Amino acid sequence: MIRSVAVLCAVLLASCGEPAPPPSDDSAPAPAASVQPAPPLAPSQVTAVDAINACYLTAAQVSDAMGGSFSEGVTQQTIPQRRACAYDARENQLRVNVTWIEPAQVEAWRAALARPLAGQRTPIEGDPDGAIFQMQADIGTCAIYFVRGNLEYELRSMTCRGAPDAERAKLLRLPRPA
Repeated sequence: MIRSVAVLCAVLLASCGEPAPPPSDDSAPAPAASVQPAPPLAPSQVTAVDAINACYLTAAQVSDAMGGSFSEGVTQQTIPQRRACAYDARENQLRVNVTWIEPAQVEAWRAALARPLAGQRTPIEGDPDGAIFQMQADIGTCAIYFVRGNLEYELRSMTCRGAPDAERAKLLRLPRPA
């Protein structure tokens, strides 16, 4: 077994060949320009970790948008870079999760939001924050994700029983922070 692995390694190394020599004339194409990162956020766009407020909605706002009668938000989680708030109703719960992002990483974070993780994620056409809707039918939840300044917001309905379009419309009716 060890001998066959050694032979395989020798064959792979031999098949790689040597790198091509660099071009010797001026007709070689110029190297591609590197992508410039987005400019850093202005100080007025950056929120300090201590200033995160996940309970920014009122019970009336949640009830109007989601339907039903929701309680005032209650802080559920406070860890160094994330805050969570729960608004309870008889048959549903809305969770607002807010995550602090290192200001230099905001653009990379936005790009990562579009990558599929669990369920189905779809961008919301024309959304001013570039929000993404996520439906996790297997566990019955759905969410809207968006980034404002250096904060990621997740507005998650813990009981999505309706059609995805109807559930997305409810979440989109929720006011966003100023």
